[in-house]
Amino acid sequence: MTSAPSTRTLAGPDKVDAPPGAPTRRGRTSARTAPRPRRRLPWVAALALYTVLVGLVVGWPTPVDSEARAPLTALFATLYGFGMPPWFDYAFLERCANVAMFVPFGVLITGMDRRRWWWGVLGPALVSGTAELAQHLLLPERFATWTDVAANTTGAALGVALALAVMARGRSARRASRRRP
Repeated sequence: MTSAPSTRTLAGPDKVDAPPGAPTRRGRTSARTAPRPRRRLPWVAALALYTVLVGLVVGWPTPVDSEARAPLTALFATLYGFGMPPWFDYAFLERCANVAMFVPFGVLITGMDRRRWWWGVLGPALVSGTAELAQHLLLPERFATWTDVAANTTGAALGVALALAVMARGRSARRASRRRP
């Protein structure tokens, strides 16, 4: 007579069936959820590089688009002649650029740790608010506005949503591939 496989779980100090992220009796997290510094290193490096690039744009003493403003205004005038709606103007383009500039922050921060996704919104919002305050106090040529903070935060939130959607899709694809014989 053969016996059925055991479904018994360990009840010792290193309990295997603990929920993900739950500490064991010894205060350690289960092996499945232990942080993996090597997997985070590319995310941290990319985030550091991108932060430096955005810092250069935000901290530039004069508006970075000052030389492009005249050609863009002429381009918009031409496009209006072809029927482009009047709401699509230079200010709209600038708001879209502010949103797009912070999308990578949301993606990169969420990529480091999807369980703390909210840092992908909160962190960039704080950085953006601090940058606008610094522009107001230290850079008289720049125009500090709270609408920039709102646009930047919106971009970071879109980045978080994008990262979570891609991660969820990848997770479901891995689960589906495990089920196949």
